[in-house]
Amino acid sequence: MVFEVTLGNLITVIALAVMGFWAMAKVIARIQEKRSVERFESAEEQLAQLKTGMEHVSKRLAAVEATLKDAPKHDDLAKIYERVNRLTEEVKGLAGEFAGAKHTLGLLHQFLLNGGGQR
Repeated sequence: MVFEVTLGNLITVIALAVMGFWAMAKVIARIQEKRSVERFESAEEQLAQLKTGMEHVSKRLAAVEATLKDAPKHDDLAKIYERVNRLTEEVKGLAGEFAGAKHTLGLLHQFLLNGGGQR
Protein backbone atom coordinates (compact mmCIF):
# COMPACT_ATOMS: atom_id res chain seq x y z
CA MET A 1 0.00 0.00 0.00
CA VAL A 2 1.48 3.27 -1.08
CA PHE A 3 0.43 6.63 0.21
CA GLU A 4 0.91 9.56 -1.95
CA VAL A 5 1.96 12.75 -0.23
CA THR A 6 0.12 15.59 -1.79
CA LEU A 7 -0.63 19.06 -0.56
CA GLY A 8 -4.27 18.16 0.05
CA ASN A 9 -3.33 15.05 2.05
CA LEU A 10 -0.76 17.05 4.04
CA ILE A 11 -3.30 19.78 4.86
CA THR A 12 -5.85 17.13 5.87
CA VAL A 13 -3.36 15.41 8.18
CA ILE A 14 -2.33 18.73 9.72
CA ALA A 15 -5.96 19.75 10.13
CA LEU A 16 -6.81 16.44 11.81
CA ALA A 17 -3.79 16.77 14.12
CA VAL A 18 -4.77 20.31 15.07
CA MET A 19 -8.35 19.22 15.74
CA GLY A 20 -7.09 16.29 17.83
CA PHE A 21 -4.82 18.55 19.89
CA TRP A 22 -7.64 21.07 20.26
CA ALA A 23 -10.02 18.32 21.48
CA MET A 24 -7.39 17.04 23.95
CA ALA A 25 -6.78 20.59 25.18
CA LYS A 26 -10.51 21.07 25.68
CA VAL A 27 -10.78 17.80 27.67
CA ILE A 28 -7.76 18.74 29.78
CA ALA A 29 -9.25 22.21 30.37
CA ARG A 30 -12.54 20.66 31.56
CA ILE A 31 -10.67 18.33 33.91
CA GLN A 32 -8.65 21.25 35.29
CA GLU A 33 -11.80 23.34 35.69
CA LYS A 34 -13.53 20.50 37.52
CA ARG A 35 -10.52 20.12 39.85
CA SER A 36 -10.44 23.87 40.44
CA VAL A 37 -14.14 23.91 41.30
CA GLU A 38 -13.68 20.96 43.69
CA ARG A 39 -10.71 22.67 45.36
CA PHE A 40 -12.66 25.92 45.64
CA GLU A 41 -15.65 24.14 47.19
CA SER A 42 -13.36 22.29 49.57
CA ALA A 43 -11.70 25.56 50.53
CA GLU A 44 -15.12 27.13 51.14
CA GLU A 45 -16.10 24.23 53.40
CA GLN A 46 -12.85 24.55 55.33
CA LEU A 47 -13.37 28.28 55.65
CA ALA A 48 -16.89 27.71 57.00
CA GLN A 49 -15.49 25.23 59.54
CA LEU A 50 -12.83 27.75 60.54
CA LYS A 51 -15.46 30.44 60.99
CA THR A 52 -17.53 28.11 63.16
CA GLY A 53 -14.44 27.21 65.19
CA MET A 54 -13.51 30.87 65.60
CA GLU A 55 -17.02 31.69 66.79
CA HIS A 56 -16.77 28.89 69.35
CA VAL A 57 -13.36 30.11 70.51
CA SER A 58 -14.66 33.66 70.68
CA LYS A 59 -17.55 32.58 72.93
CA ARG A 60 -15.18 30.62 75.17
CA LEU A 61 -12.81 33.59 75.38
CA ALA A 62 -15.70 35.89 76.31
CA ALA A 63 -16.69 33.46 79.08
CA VAL A 64 -13.12 33.36 80.40
CA GLU A 65 -12.86 37.14 80.32
CA ALA A 66 -16.16 37.45 82.20
CA THR A 67 -14.90 35.01 84.82
CA LEU A 68 -11.62 36.88 85.15
CA LYS A 69 -13.48 40.12 85.85
CA ASP A 70 -14.74 38.55 89.08
CA ALA A 71 -11.36 37.01 90.00
CA PRO A 72 -9.45 38.56 92.90
CA LYS A 73 -7.00 41.27 91.88
CA HIS A 74 -3.46 41.74 93.18
CA ASP A 75 -4.61 43.99 96.03
CA ASP A 76 -7.25 41.45 97.07
CA LEU A 77 -4.67 38.67 97.11
CA ALA A 78 -2.34 40.86 99.19
CA LYS A 79 -5.11 41.35 101.77
CA ILE A 80 -5.79 37.61 101.84
CA TYR A 81 -2.06 36.94 102.27
CA GLU A 82 -1.90 39.35 105.22
CA ARG A 83 -4.93 37.71 106.88
CA VAL A 84 -3.47 34.25 106.41
CA ASN A 85 -0.19 35.41 107.96
CA ARG A 86 -2.01 36.89 110.96
CA LEU A 87 -4.03 33.71 111.37
CA THR A 88 -0.82 31.66 111.21
CA GLU A 89 0.72 33.73 114.00
CA GLU A 90 -2.41 33.36 116.13
CA VAL A 91 -2.42 29.58 115.60
CA LYS A 92 1.25 29.45 116.61
CA GLY A 93 0.39 31.38 119.77
CA LEU A 94 -2.48 29.01 120.55
CA ALA A 95 -0.19 26.04 119.97
CA GLY A 96 2.21 27.43 122.56
CA GLU A 97 -0.61 27.98 125.03
CA PHE A 98 -1.92 24.45 124.50
CA ALA A 99 1.57 23.06 125.01
CA GLY A 100 1.73 24.91 128.35
CA ALA A 101 -1.76 23.73 129.32
CA LYS A 102 -0.80 20.16 128.42
CA HIS A 103 2.26 20.39 130.63
CA THR A 104 0.16 21.75 133.51
CA LEU A 105 -2.40 18.97 133.05
CA GLY A 106 0.42 16.45 133.04
CA LEU A 107 1.71 17.84 136.31
CA LEU A 108 -1.77 17.75 137.83
CA HIS A 109 -2.26 14.20 136.62
CA GLN A 110 1.07 13.14 138.09
CA PHE A 111 0.21 14.87 141.34
CA LEU A 112 -3.10 13.06 141.58
CA LEU A 113 -1.48 9.72 140.70
CA ASN A 114 1.05 10.22 143.50
CA GLY A 115 -1.62 10.60 146.10
CA GLY A 116 -2.77 14.09 145.51
CA GLY A 117 -1.47 15.60 148.69
CA GLN A 118 -3.31 13.18 151.00
CA ARG A 119 -1.62 12.85 154.37
